[in-house]
Amino acid sequence: MGSRATIKDVAVKAGVSPAAVSKAFKGDNDISQETKDKIFKIAKELNYIPNEFAVNLVKKVNNFIGIVLPVFKDTLFSDILDGIYKYLEKNNYSAFIYLTWGNKEKEIEVIDYLIRKNVAGVILFSLFSKIKSIEEIPHILELKNRKIPYVLIDRNIILGNHNFIGVNNFKGGKIIGEYLRNLNHKNIIFLYGEDCTTVDERFEGIKSEFLKNKHNNIIKWSEIKNIAYETGYKGVESILRNFKLNESTTIVCASDSIAMGAYKKLEEVKIKVPEDISLIGFDNLFYSQLINLTTISYNREELGKKSAYMLLNNKNNWIEYLEPSLVIRKSVKRM
Repeated sequence: MGSRATIKDVAVKAGVSPAAVSKAFKGDNDISQETKDKIFKIAKELNYIPNEFAVNLVKKVNNFIGIVLPVFKDTLFSDILDGIYKYLEKNNYSAFIYLTWGNKEKEIEVIDYLIRKNVAGVILFSLFSKIKSIEEIPHILELKNRKIPYVLIDRNIILGNHNFIGVNNFKGGKIIGEYLRNLNHKNIIFLYGEDCTTVDERFEGIKSEFLKNKHNNIIKWSEIKNIAYETGYKGVESILRNFKLNESTTIVCASDSIAMGAYKKLEEVKIKVPEDISLIGFDNLFYSQLINLTTISYNREELGKKSAYMLLNNKNNWIEYLEPSLVIRKSVKRM
């Protein structure tokens, strides 16, 4: 494959300056239509594609949105992205996805890059939810300083004022806690991965209802700092090493992805769900129905749509929550 044509290649063949080529693609009126047509014809022949980011830097305006995710393998994000893209497309905006791979330094690097590229806004699944000082989020402060709209999605940052959209995690946890208490469960293990506000809210919600029975007990347990399948799989391995499983009645997973990994490991060691132990998740991902997982549901596509709406209609400290509901399948039994 040959090298990509540059603006200089077009300029040389058209007999004009690179600046004239740039002006043609920006739609400037100080060069003739005849010259523009010639430039466009040659650009097409050379398969030259202008760098739209560069054009935007000159124009000082653009319609590009940066979406920053910790990972992409977790299907939680696919429905959210559908909502984001549908709303942005309807409003003539485009979006690029950037991954931080669960690395805080990478998140700062990505946001700095987007700022340099003069993006119109940022939708961010941040890794900095539980900061102890505002100085830990220089990238967020820079977005504020430059008046670049941004929306935090799924998890808020506990310090500072930010536009945020998420699910009412505390209420979702309360629903789980009440459900298990009413089914006479006594001892549960809450299995989670990443230490973030989302996990804290779900756990505190569960406790607030489940421990209304003073004889009940809940253990908070983590093995791998992740949000996906491997956290559940390795987490159950760790639980089996550290606890007598018959002393617990339910494993409550902080997400359906974790629950899927947990289910797989339980299946491998011949522990049946729900006959031997109950299992419950959070998110109601598509594949959860394949294992009849009882879980908490909310409209993830609506979550994405609202995040895009909030971004394009920016105002200060705009916070919204979606309401959760319980989906009862067959992974939890009455005790």
